[in-house]
Amino acid sequence: MKQEVEILNLPMTAVSRIARLVAPELKFTEEAKLAVNRAAGMFVLYSSMMSWEVATTQKRKTIRSSDIIKFLNDSGQEDIVAALSTFDDRSKRAQKSKALSDDVIVLEEQEIEQTSPSCSSY
Repeated sequence: MKQEVEILNLPMTAVSRIARLVAPELKFTEEAKLAVNRAAGMFVLYSSMMSWEVATTQKRKTIRSSDIIKFLNDSGQEDIVAALSTFDDRSKRAQKSKALSDDVIVLEEQEIEQTSPSCSSY
């Protein structure tokens, strides 16, 4: 049972930071922070489980961001979907631009190898 509780615990600094962002004018007791922590952990587990079900209905063993978005849409969490979709789009663009820059680096390295004199000729 102890292992289950540890799985559900998020870092308290993150929970405190989120609480301050959401309600900067309020103070949270340690008990309230623990309750928020527990609720957030439960939400992560539940979201993962439901997203896994979406993936398995499509005969996949890997959860994609689209599975999470579908679960959230189906469960009426449109406000979360909007923020998550924006984050997902930015993440995909960043990955694409990183992949492009990695390709450029590889091409530059190949050009350097092709234009530099070989050590064996000396």
